Amino acid sequence: MHKGGGNSDSKQNFSIIIPNHKTKLSYVRAAIESVKNQNYPLDKLEVILIDTHSPRKYQEELSRMVLHNFNSKLDINLTLTNTNLTVGANRNQAVKNSRHDYLIFLDADDMISPDLCDLVNKRLKWNKYNLIYTDQRLISANGERVLGIKRKSFLHEHMHKHFGTLQDPRFHCNFIHHVQIVSKEAFYKVGCYDEKLTTAEDVDLLIKITNLGLDKICYIPRILHNYRVTHNGLTRKNKYKHLRDFSRILKKHVELKGFKIGKVKYWKGSGFTWFDIYDSTNNKIEVPYMDELIKNEYSRNVDLKNIKLIAIDVDNTLIKPGGKIQKNIIEIFKKIKCKGIKICLCSGRGYDSLERISKITKTDDYFIGEIGATTKFGDEHVLLKEEEAFEIRKALRGLATVRGRKIAVMVKERDYEKVEKTLKENKLEVSFQKNNLSKADIVPSGIDKGVGLKHLRKRLGIKKNQVLAFGDFLNDLPMFREAGVRVAVANAHPKVKEEADLITNRGYGMGVYEILSNILEIKSL
Repeated sequence: MHKGGGNSDSKQNFSIIIPNHKTKLSYVRAAIESVKNQNYPLDKLEVILIDTHSPRKYQEELSRMVLHNFNSKLDINLTLTNTNLTVGANRNQAVKNSRHDYLIFLDADDMISPDLCDLVNKRLKWNKYNLIYTDQRLISANGERVLGIKRKSFLHEHMHKHFGTLQDPRFHCNFIHHVQIVSKEAFYKVGCYDEKLTTAEDVDLLIKITNLGLDKICYIPRILHNYRVTHNGLTRKNKYKHLRDFSRILKKHVELKGFKIGKVKYWKGSGFTWFDIYDSTNNKIEVPYMDELIKNEYSRNVDLKNIKLIAIDVDNTLIKPGGKIQKNIIEIFKKIKCKGIKICLCSGRGYDSLERISKITKTDDYFIGEIGATTKFGDEHVLLKEEEAFEIRKALRGLATVRGRKIAVMVKERDYEKVEKTLKENKLEVSFQKNNLSKADIVPSGIDKGVGLKHLRKRLGIKKNQVLAFGDFLNDLPMFREAGVRVAVANAHPKVKEEADLITNRGYGMGVYEILSNILEIKSL
């Protein structure tokens, strides 16, 4: 049975191109599994897996693995050749073997996220783009740890601002790299991969395709690619050759734009590779956004080892609708606390309701309720903006459901107009915070989960980068902004996933359990 919904005929077909040479079979299998797990009709996908010049025994094992695990589930075109091809030539051959108009290039040791094809298909309904790219997650060789995140919105913005100039980030670094979705028409228009290049062939291709026009480039600000960091990857094994070829390619494309330049010099930035360009008199070309880029979250480590406080939303994050707290959650909370990590439930629920749940989970030392308006700190109950909340409650008597001891009131969507009119007449400044129950909480202006979390972490003497937050809905985003590591459970709203550093593989409490298990493992290393 194929995954995905809607009319299959209205969806775009994709050819997933996977070049391979002696990649560990478990990695290749994981790459293909990530295609099979797409939330998209599988009859719209084909996998072009081409292995070149691997030992005969390896190719036999590869064939058996594909036949045994995927033959009846995916359309896989497996080509085995003894010819020693460059990566570019290998990919060009794979494209020749493909049937569809859009190509997804995937390295044999990487993985794509389940929503990739669906989100790309939605973008292609707007415009027939030449190139689509996404944010990236770096994972350990065994796939169990997240090593970093590469967010590309900052460089995408400056590519648009400085396109074709010496400040264009395309001429300084390859921020588009790895998984790219490319129109086959554009691929052939620019002359395919340069088969003479043994490394950095993707840099060359991407600059050529982006030169076709900014209006044909699309960036999806979601982490849809998992890049596996291994010690024997092609780039790592040929690091200096790769950097040399990289710099030559950048210089070639800068000079094709009509600029006369001298050298191109590599340096390692804050988690990214950057090349400075020098003019013909050996003066460095200044890039005005450089300082901001270094501070920017283009490339950031996800440090789970340093976490001291975990903030967890309750409804639809920790607990399913109508569900209960699972026993394994209570057990893992206990183990996390034994590692010296504090756990704080952070919810829109009222104080009394949250107190009951926190006693069940044995996390009643601290919690944040009523959208951040109330905080429990040991035996102390802290209320923020209590007087303003009282005036709101008084004005809305009969129009809204009052929750909690003092602060939050809850209003149904159909009553928004009446409530807004009443608040305006009483000159009350409030914040409407939609929750995931098709209702909204009303709190005094300046109150949200982030405010509550900031208040708590400062009382505990914990820094922002030592906080991890779990959430699923829009009212969790302020909490994310007060956390060093932001986690969206698999069932989260798309905008929450966009803001997240990590997205769990499973939904609700099992997603929370997944990350907490990861933290325990890292703390034990």
